[in-house]
Amino acid sequence: MESYEDDMLLYAHRDEPPFRTRVVQSELEQVTVGFAAELTYEAEGKQKRLSCRDGRSRSFAMVLGETVFERSEVVFEHAHTSLGVLTLVLTPGEALTEYDVIKLAKLWEGGESVGHPSAIREGRDLWFATRPGEQTTLHALLQRAFPDWQPLDEAERGAETGARSGYRVGTLELEVPRERWRKGLFADLATLKRRREAPKDRARWDRAVAVGGVLQGLLDFRAIEDDELADVFAEVDIDPEDETMRAFHKGTLLSLAGEEEPDPDQEERPSPLGVDPYLAVPNIVLLHNEQRLKSARRREGELSAKQRGPARQLFERAAINETENGLSGMARLLAQDLPNVFHYSSERRLQKRGRQSRGLDDLNTFVRLRMDDLSSVLQSRVRARDRWTAVLGIAVGVVTAFLVQQAIQGRPLWLIVIAAVALFGVFLWLRDKLF
Repeated sequence: MESYEDDMLLYAHRDEPPFRTRVVQSELEQVTVGFAAELTYEAEGKQKRLSCRDGRSRSFAMVLGETVFERSEVVFEHAHTSLGVLTLVLTPGEALTEYDVIKLAKLWEGGESVGHPSAIREGRDLWFATRPGEQTTLHALLQRAFPDWQPLDEAERGAETGARSGYRVGTLELEVPRERWRKGLFADLATLKRRREAPKDRARWDRAVAVGGVLQGLLDFRAIEDDELADVFAEVDIDPEDETMRAFHKGTLLSLAGEEEPDPDQEERPSPLGVDPYLAVPNIVLLHNEQRLKSARRREGELSAKQRGPARQLFERAAINETENGLSGMARLLAQDLPNVFHYSSERRLQKRGRQSRGLDDLNTFVRLRMDDLSSVLQSRVRARDRWTAVLGIAVGVVTAFLVQQAIQGRPLWLIVIAAVALFGVFLWLRDKLF
């Protein structure tokens, strides 16, 4: 993978690349994905059901990859380690339906509506098996595939991750078979984008809406109306002549292209990662940046909540020193939010579109504004502390003089020393906590 990344990175980053991807050798080369015979989910406030006779399973070749960002540090269980993005690439051995793809997309997209953790119960509605009789979750499969890594949940406590409780995104690289209707499909998608007109023919509408369902990761995609369908394709990059389409929607990066005819005169060079690196690596960088920004936002929220409060919450208040260190940590996280490090226009466009679609630029701005507010609160606390430090110092001086007087009068020296140390400790604690 090193040659691919050297090629796609800007010249300024090739000598010191911000990340490196490698293919991980593993005994897990094949996996079977099982789909339950019946799936119940909620969409638009209604319970809905999908059924297929006796369930189904599909076999996939599996390739594992890990991308390490050496300068992005994570502290987990008091240990410092570099942040990594783990890649599990599944290549189907047989054709998939749109419902198969959408169910797989639920592994990172979650529910059909806001607030629902997932429409798929991993291990029950959809499961992975590497040996007979096994029904395991994606989290468990990742732990087997990458035993030296601990997937982070949103709170970064190392709990079992899920669609909405972990850092997950998906790259879908789909090929449309060589059928007579293929050119018409890309033409219909381009018309939806440019003119907001859906095809009138039922078969053509079904194909267009299926692509929209895959892009959105919605099982209930057939309930969509024409105007909504046009909105889905408003921001896609599509070339009907080359029969290609690329688009982001939330955690999904979808690449749709016509299946190419093999050229006997051209030697095929398969990707070592099992997916187009020029598609996968930009999405990996986006996930890295998302984790850095969300970590900064979470830390800011924790510290801001501990700045002010009633006297009874004094012991929960973040000390001035803790707040200063927290702001420094947030600044480091924001500094690790990588800029657009790619050389070619297609990858630079993917990075720009991905940041815009997922709101990463807005999140960066939001965190910086919140940090400014937290810094203002901190400065106010520091000024108040400095004003009262003199008063507290005088009080400590008076008490110290009293203790010295007691020592002169023959009181036990050890008792006076303990009292002085305790007084000094209380003074230091109050100095940061009271203000």
